[in-house]
Amino acid sequence: MKQDLTVHQYSLVANYFLSAHFGSASFNAFPGWTHIYGPFLIYFPSGNDEQILNAVEAQVTIEQEKWPYSFVNDNDYPLIRGSVSGKVTGQTKAAITLYDSTEEQYDLQQLGYLYATTTDANGNFVINNVRPGFYKIVAYPVAGQGSENLAEQTVTITAGITLSLNLAHGQLNTKITMMVILEPFAYL
Repeated sequence: MKQDLTVHQYSLVANYFLSAHFGSASFNAFPGWTHIYGPFLIYFPSGNDEQILNAVEAQVTIEQEKWPYSFVNDNDYPLIRGSVSGKVTGQTKAAITLYDSTEEQYDLQQLGYLYATTTDANGNFVINNVRPGFYKIVAYPVAGQGSENLAEQTVTITAGITLSLNLAHGQLNTKITMMVILEPFAYL
């Protein structure tokens, strides 16, 4: 889901699924490709600012405990999911991305499902409620060294199982990520 048009003066949120706005790549799905977006909850509490914030935070907790929702009945929405947990070494704070569109780079991934988190102060991470399947997991620095110092590994997520692994920065797969400008823009 894109949120690149949320740069409005007022509190307007424009969520949409596909865009080439701000120079992002166009969406190219193959025939027969399917994907579930949602379900979505639109929640409008009332009260003063503090009451609204507290109500939203409480509702987020309630919804996270219910997820994945049992009322969705679709083969593309598995109710029994897996988890992955682990530790990243060699970096004080890392971002973790787990994605199943393994033919794409993690930072350009469009077709699959993507899960993301960051490590705690000790380098530990957990991603729950992951759809079963084959994934790549990537760890990269939040600050400091650039994304060329990443750890990348292919993993299998199994329903009802927690996969435990360790990722060491710069050991598993070292590469330099480059930026390519496909079309020149007058404002660059």
